Amino acid sequence: MTEERAAAPASAQRPAPAAPARDGGAQGVPFDLSKIDMDDLIRKMRPSAQADGSHQLMLPVYNTQVAVKAFSGSRGLSAEQLDAALLDVRDTAIDFEMTLSRTRPDSEVSRINDAHGEPVKVSEPTLDLIEKSRFYCEQSGGVFDVTMGSVTPLWNFHTGQLPDPAALSEALGHVDWRAIEVDRSAGTVRLADPKARLDLGGIAKGYIADALAAVLAAHGCDCAFVNLGGNVLTVGSRPDGTPWRIGVRDPKDPSNLIAVVPVVAKSVVTSGLYERYFEKDGVFYHHILSTKDGMPVKTDVGGATIVSDLSLDGDGFSTTLFALGVQGALEFVESRPNLEAIIVDRDDVMHVSSGLADKVTRVGAPRA
Repeated sequence: MTEERAAAPASAQRPAPAAPARDGGAQGVPFDLSKIDMDDLIRKMRPSAQADGSHQLMLPVYNTQVAVKAFSGSRGLSAEQLDAALLDVRDTAIDFEMTLSRTRPDSEVSRINDAHGEPVKVSEPTLDLIEKSRFYCEQSGGVFDVTMGSVTPLWNFHTGQLPDPAALSEALGHVDWRAIEVDRSAGTVRLADPKARLDLGGIAKGYIADALAAVLAAHGCDCAFVNLGGNVLTVGSRPDGTPWRIGVRDPKDPSNLIAVVPVVAKSVVTSGLYERYFEKDGVFYHHILSTKDGMPVKTDVGGATIVSDLSLDGDGFSTTLFALGVQGALEFVESRPNLEAIIVDRDDVMHVSSGLADKVTRVGAPRA
């Protein structure tokens, strides 16, 4: 994947490793992928040298394909130094997968959810992310809420399953980010409502992208590119000193770009209604859910791209932009000097915040 197309919508599900040919050799026995230990396989993955002089690491984690490219940069890092940085990135990425996943029964988030209101001791990164997530919930006015974990499992966007109305009504009664209690001195997180459930899927990748960039920086890497399937973070500029050119894909047709934005040491987070959706009885259901009724939020926004210093800001505010609608989203971004945005409405018309107006290159026919 080139950087020009890096800001693609996230994959809907964790990619499986490519299956070997199913002829089974002379015995004709097919491979059983269920017997593959994915955690062990990912821990064995190593960086590889690329034709552009970078070293690249690819990891199937966070329900998407993570790609990290590191260049020697101004410090002239050696191949060994680049590999050491990327192996540290790999181990950090796996640690986050094992602690933050809502669907892993052994994760720290699952232990919090299963604690029935009791405090749970967690690692510092988990504590930090959960504490920070409350800020984004508060800033959103409640349209983004990391306690939607009681609601999200009732939907299945792969099979087209609608939630049972009674179950949805009951689950909504346990959505309230203010039930999250963080005790830094004890290193614990508690959900005051025993039936509340955390789901950090709407914010975790931003936090992780910032953390992986910090790992690279700790190794002296000042020229790198991190792509978490729609969450892109650039470290410094391109090797030749020019800005990275990040492609923004058309939310209705992800195979095509709608714009390209140049960035240096910035995060570019793109999300869209067409990442996960299904149609049933002529009704379009997308994955960005309202905290009020648990149904897909009503919006004229089709796709939103946030450019910011921190990827956490891009992830933490993206849901808010959809809930506010095009005009409200632009006003929200303009009121925050650390944010810029490209909003694509449901008619595929592009709207750009003032700080990007003279930087974005439109692709194809001019748009508003």
